[in-house]
Amino acid sequence: MGSNFSWEQGFNNPLVLGKIAACRKIGKDARISFDAADYHFWLPVLESAVRASEKVGQLKHRCVEQALNDAVLTLKDCDAFLRRCDKAFTQLSSRAKTDFVMVSSVTYTGLRLFSGMKDGDVRLQWQPSQKSNFMRGVRQSRDDLSDVLRSHKISQASEGLTNVLAHVSAFDAHEAHAVATDSIDTLRGMLNLFVNSKRGVNPFSRMSAPHAVNRFRSGPYRTVHNVDGSIATKTFWYEHRWLHETPTVRFKDGKTKKFNQNLKGWWRKLQDNPLSNHIRSGLLRYCRALDQHDAEAALLGMWGALESLTGTQRDKYEVTVSRTALLFLDKETARQIAHHVRLRRNSSIHAVRTLNQEEADAILIHAETLVSRVLFFCLSEGKRFVDENELFNFLDLTLSEAKLRRTIALSKFSVEYHSRKPIPASE
Repeated sequence: MGSNFSWEQGFNNPLVLGKIAACRKIGKDARISFDAADYHFWLPVLESAVRASEKVGQLKHRCVEQALNDAVLTLKDCDAFLRRCDKAFTQLSSRAKTDFVMVSSVTYTGLRLFSGMKDGDVRLQWQPSQKSNFMRGVRQSRDDLSDVLRSHKISQASEGLTNVLAHVSAFDAHEAHAVATDSIDTLRGMLNLFVNSKRGVNPFSRMSAPHAVNRFRSGPYRTVHNVDGSIATKTFWYEHRWLHETPTVRFKDGKTKKFNQNLKGWWRKLQDNPLSNHIRSGLLRYCRALDQHDAEAALLGMWGALESLTGTQRDKYEVTVSRTALLFLDKETARQIAHHVRLRRNSSIHAVRTLNQEEADAILIHAETLVSRVLFFCLSEGKRFVDENELFNFLDLTLSEAKLRRTIALSKFSVEYHSRKPIPASE
């Protein structure tokens, strides 16, 4: 077993590795080839079976592939396979990192919301000057891709969009894209949190085509560049069947400055928060769920966000409901809403009942109300906790003041008792 890799519980590891081995061929020159269909069928299963430590991050896929392409391994020894993944990680992570810039866009027009902000090691830049040498290089390199983009029917229009840059240090362009996308989606998650939390139910939603709840959405495609603006890889990433038919975000005069101040204040709370990684995960789930045009997919994603934020992925639904309701002033009303969302989510999965178009908008607003309350609580009160486990323990505390005071008294007694000097044994 490698120090950074282990097997997930519930998998038959020899069987999964054996399936890959069965479609793998080793040539006379020790070159590896695979039966493409079987390999791509079983590779995702293997990647699910392998657990990587947090520091492996985006390199997990590359480590697994390197191990599979090592002719010395027979793929019969599960522990040897993990050790080879560990070796691959050591090799990949020892490389020098390179500075990249991912160029993306967001559905927004108007005054600049901010010039630059830090997200950990990533620097985000909003609405860069189109006259800069870097953006000139970007336009030139994107022009060279125009024929390919057109063949994929990807919109190259810039109307209603604002460029957002993510400056990243990464091992290669693909890792830079993954890290930068997470950072920009975290930002979009917070932007949409502000807008969506003030949104009410649209009684006429049934009269229009289904559309994503989010107003701040990613543009049609993204590219990764070197720091001079030249393209870092001819690969580009795009939103499949990109569609945005609601008005793009544009604040009224005088509102931009206030929004900017609020954004910077809440962004600092995220960066300085002991629950920072936990909140980021929640913002990513929230953002990507409400990017979906399909209401059922959005509902499933929002319930997943709620389970993740309350730490109840492996608990009964009642725990999710009770932990969420605890954060509302009107706890009984919140409990009713949470039970309702849970049942609609379950009906969509288990009973194969599609959401009624007349109700879909309201149900997503209900789910958003629950998730946004947990997110705002973690952002505003996160400094009170050491980690998410303390948060979960807090959410399980009784609401009885008498019981809480009794627990405090017993805790004080426990500390006092265990700090006493031992009493000498009588002879």
